[in-house]
This record gives sequence, C-alpha cells and structure tokens, in this order.
Amino acid sequence: SQIYGGRVKPERDQDLNGIRFVDIPWTLRQDIEIKSQMLDVWSDQAYDRLYALGVDAYRLLPRLALMAQFPDSSLQGLTGRLQLSDGRQIRRQLDWAHFRSGRPRLEAPKEITAP
Repeated sequence: SQIYGGRVKPERDQDLNGIRFVDIPWTLRQDIEIKSQMLDVWSDQAYDRLYALGVDAYRLLPRLALMAQFPDSSLQGLTGRLQLSDGRQIRRQLDWAHFRSGRPRLEAPKEITAP
C-alpha cells in the first residue's frame, strides 16, 4: 500500500501503470462523504489513514457483541472489510487496485468460495 500516497497525480504516476496493490477504501475511493467533510474541517491530510481508523473504531464498537454472536458477519469499514476472529481480534481485508493511465483504479471484489 505504500506505492500510492493517496493523491491522484497521473502525470507523476505513469510509470506505475499495470501495478496491482492493496490499500484502504478511504484512500482509494473518492465518494466517501465523511472523508470530504472531515478534510474540510481538518485540512492536514498527513493523518488521513488515522481519520479512517477513528471512524471505523467508532462504528465498530457498538457491533462487537453482534459480531461475536454471528462469526460470519463483517463490517465494510473505511480501513477495509472488518471481521471478528475466533480469538476476538479484528481482521481486516483491504481493497485491490491497479494503476491505469497513472490513476489508481479499484478492482471488483472477487467472491471467495470454500473448497
């Protein structure tokens, strides 16, 4: 995820075309309403990922008991898809993206099926 700093700069990132990488939805998606609201208030984007972590922590806390009762449940957060493991730790699945024309493009999520 360190290949992409979170700022779309196609003129600078042409050499990255074709590269696949993972990152958090907060960084890859431009349509997150709370992100634009927060960045209007706090313009220092050095802490972008921490803002996403804070939003996820706030949204996750009231759901923990429910997630413990239903082990297959998950929450699509701003830091990835969040799920409670058997050891009561939060697991996170990141989004895949690739560069095309110097811009990061989200890849469609793939369904994972059990053998």
